[in-house]
Amino acid sequence: MKDCGLQTKKFLCGDTPTRWNSTFELLKSAYELREAFTEFGIRDKSYERDLGRVPENYDFEVVTEMVKFFEKFKTKTELVSATSKPLVNLFIREVLDVDIHLRKWSTKPMFLDMVKDMRTKYEKYWGAYNKMNDFMYFAVLLDPTTKSPFLLHAFKKMIGGGSSQQEASQIAIDVDDDNDFFGDFLCTGGSNSDPTDNELRTYLKENIVNYKKDFSILGWWRIYWRYKSQV
Repeated sequence: MKDCGLQTKKFLCGDTPTRWNSTFELLKSAYELREAFTEFGIRDKSYERDLGRVPENYDFEVVTEMVKFFEKFKTKTELVSATSKPLVNLFIREVLDVDIHLRKWSTKPMFLDMVKDMRTKYEKYWGAYNKMNDFMYFAVLLDPTTKSPFLLHAFKKMIGGGSSQQEASQIAIDVDDDNDFFGDFLCTGGSNSDPTDNELRTYLKENIVNYKKDFSILGWWRIYWRYKSQV
């Protein structure tokens, strides 16, 4: 890499057959070091002989698309694996974002077979809204950044089969998050007009809170109830 003039400390990652995210890291690092592959092929003739052929520009174009596709799943894997914050209120948001992601990439010929298999598994585990644990919906109600407007938005997508492929490919919302489905929801305004006759309805009637990546749902509720107790 020094001979190629690359100023980096990165190296290729190993691939572990039982961990799909290791394949993602391998592809990502290979793309970032693509110049080294080309230069090495020029400098060392045994490299091409041992490998069979030197990766070409087209190969790295394919790698680029693969990295873009799998980046979403890597992010979600890290999110749902966190142990330092509550996650149940994010479950539906993340599941439906996977739905949009698969619809978007199903329009790309190179990904047709892969997305078809992934769609089959998605429908098996998350395709039926009435099979989800009801506590997931209640957790959304208690999230001040979503509340009942988000549930209404989610049910429309789940019952109606989600966004069309064309709609999914056009979603581009400027939001402090990488979740396209949540961005789609925020674009609708997220207002609510439920009547007020108890504390729960009062809470649900209030406008949703602006979402930020560092938002803490437990911290928000501590402040909320402290304020309510003083009113």
